[in-house]
Amino acid sequence: MAVVTPDNLAAQQQDVNRLFRHQKIALTVIALLFSVAWLYLTILPERPGRALMRFTQAVTIGPTALCPGETLHYDLGLMVNRGGVFDLDVAVWRVTPPATVVFSSSRRMVFDGPAEYRLAREWTVPAFYSSPLDGSPEHWAAGNYERRHAISTVSRSTEPSIVTIPFSIRGDCE
Repeated sequence: MAVVTPDNLAAQQQDVNRLFRHQKIALTVIALLFSVAWLYLTILPERPGRALMRFTQAVTIGPTALCPGETLHYDLGLMVNRGGVFDLDVAVWRVTPPATVVFSSSRRMVFDGPAEYRLAREWTVPAFYSSPLDGSPEHWAAGNYERRHAISTVSRSTEPSIVTIPFSIRGDCE
C-alpha cells in the first residue's frame, strides 16, 4: 500500500475527478439517446415505408354496363420491387348514393421480385349478394359500382397500392 503524501494526494484526486468526469459524460450521452428514442417513438407520427408492390394499370376489356350473370373482364399490371408475402383485398362498392360496401374478400399471395406481372381477371356479377346489415339476399340495384383492389405487405408497414375498376349495373336487367 502506498503512503499518501500531499504530492500523490493531488494526483489521486485528479484521477478520481477524471473518472467522474468521464462517467458524467457517458450518463449524459445515454440520457440524450433515451430522450431522442422517446421522442421518435411517442411524438413523431409513424410513416409507412415505400410500397414493395404497386399497381401500374387497370384496364377494362369489353362492356362495363352489366346485368347479373354477365362478366366484367379487366387486366391488372403489377410491379413488384422486392419479393414477399402480400395481402390482396378485393371489394365491391356501390358508389351511387348511398355509398355502400357490397362485399369484400382477402387473399394472401407470395410474389418474387423484382418483376412485372400482368394479371387478366374476370368477375361474374352474381344474381344477388348478402346484405351487409342482416345477411339476407339482395338483388343488384341499378347504378354505379367499383371493384377495388388493394395490395399491401404482411411483414411490415408500407404504403398500400389501390386500384379501382368502375362498372355499372344497367336498369333494364331482368
